[in-house]
Parts: sequence; C-alpha cells; structure tokens
Amino acid sequence: MPDPFWSTLHQALASGSRSTVLKPLAWLIGLTLIGSIGSHRLGTPLWLANTIGVLSVVSIILYISAYIYFAVTDKDALRSEKYSIQKLAIQKGFIGDDQTGYIAIDSVAPQTALPAPDPSKGSEDGQ
Repeated sequence: MPDPFWSTLHQALASGSRSTVLKPLAWLIGLTLIGSIGSHRLGTPLWLANTIGVLSVVSIILYISAYIYFAVTDKDALRSEKYSIQKLAIQKGFIGDDQTGYIAIDSVAPQTALPAPDPSKGSEDGQ
C-alpha cells in the first residue's frame, strides 16, 4: 500500500505549477520561522538565532509588500495558475477540462431547445 504522504508529495510535484506568485515567499517564511524557533530552543549562539529571527521578519515584510504590490498592479498573479489557465480558455472560447481536453466553442454543435408544443394535440390533462 503506498504511503499517503509520498503519494501526495509526488502528486504536488508532478503538476509543476505554482499556486500563486506568493507561494515561494510563504515557503521562505515557514523555513525561516522554523529555523528561528529551532535555533532559540537548541541554544545556538545568540547572534545566529537573532540573525535568523531578523530574516524571518524580513521575509514576512517582503511577503506583505509583494501581496500589496500584486493586489494593486496584477490581481491575476494572486490567483492560482490553474484558475488563470481556465479563465484564459474561457476568454479564448474553449470548453472542456484537463481530462477530456479543450475544444473550441465554434466547433461544438449548437444545443437545440425543446420543440415547441403542438397546439393541435391539446393539453395532456384532458381539458
């Protein structure tokens, strides 16, 4: 039976796409915070623990700055890459999904509406 952790990790890495432009900065924050907390708990020299703590604060400020910058200049960069691809496909006139593929809307047969009721048959309830 495959390990769920490794199968999830493999699936995440296989896609090869970023969720947002802020994801690498979120990883940086996570790593520096873990390093900062770990260095304080393990009793490393104070200058090293403080340096990693300052890097954590700088990475958080960088994350907030990047969020504000992209919120003002390019809101689509804050959305997931999958969402952006789907939005682009809709704008270009394609329908479909990642399983069946995309088809141009012009090549799809138009949907026909139900036929109009035949007045000569009368109503179905006998009136």
